Formats: sequence, structure tokens, C-alpha cells
Amino acid sequence: MATGCRVTLHRAYDMCKNPFEAFETARKLGVDTILTSGQKNSCIEGVKLIKKLVERSSDIEILVGAGVNSDNIKEIAKITGAKSFHMTGKVVENSKMEYRNDDVNMGIPGLSEYEIYRTDEKNIKKTENCFSVIGMAGVLGFEPRKCQIQSLMPYRLAIPQCAYL
Repeated sequence: MATGCRVTLHRAYDMCKNPFEAFETARKLGVDTILTSGQKNSCIEGVKLIKKLVERSSDIEILVGAGVNSDNIKEIAKITGAKSFHMTGKVVENSKMEYRNDDVNMGIPGLSEYEIYRTDEKNIKKTENCFSVIGMAGVLGFEPRKCQIQSLMPYRLAIPQCAYL
């Protein structure tokens, strides 16, 4: 499919009608990773499907996303058997704009113009501490402004919003 490149099927997978048929199609296409919340709004709600996918996934990595944080990562790993997690570690900060015009929305209606989402180093480090509890071998290295997918054998944590630190 993408010779020399790893391919991740993003959460569009969560919108498919038959997750097992889509899983087999992804396998045939050579997809390496499926990012999923288990076809629910959050991965906690989708743990049953995630567990079934992990059980089938000898050659496709199941990357659990949508709501992963330090408070639930141990539970998700225990229930599903997943070893790869996608999280932002975000905090919402108030904009420092002094003047605010509430009559104009410059983006998506309902999404505040005055809130900034940032990856928080403390949230990432708090999650790192959870890994030793679930049998993590290795240490998560987190450097602000230099973040990338961290490979941690046997677990993996993907942190996508590090550019916003």
C-alpha cells in the first residue's frame, strides 16, 4: 500500500458499519495501526470492542484513543490488553486576549475563541508513572517542544499535540 511507510487508519474506523469486516479489510490493505475508541465517544465506553480487536490483532496494532489519561490508562490496559495509547495530555487555558467580542465567532460555533488547548507536561509525566504499574519496561522521555511518538517496549504512547507546548 505505502511502500516503506507505516500506515495508520484513524478514527474514521469508528464510523464503519461492521468493525470486524473493516478490520479484515485494513489487514488486507496492509494497515499497520488502527486508532480507535471502540466505536464509542470515548475509549472507556468502547472497551468491549477494543478488547475484541486486540485479541484479533496479531499483525495490526490497536492504538486506543479518545479519552486516554493517567486516571484511566491502567484500567483500559487491564480490560482490553491494549499496549498502545494515544493521548493529548491536554489542559485548557484561558486566552490572554484582553478585548473579547462575543458577537463574532471566527471558527466553529460553540468552540470558544478564548480557550487554548495545550499538552501539559505534568499530565504526560503522571501517565508515565502509571506505566510501571501496568508492567511497562522502559521510561517515557518527555521533552517540551520536542515531542514525538514514544516507543516503550512493550507499550507505546502517542502524544499528538506536543507542538502546542
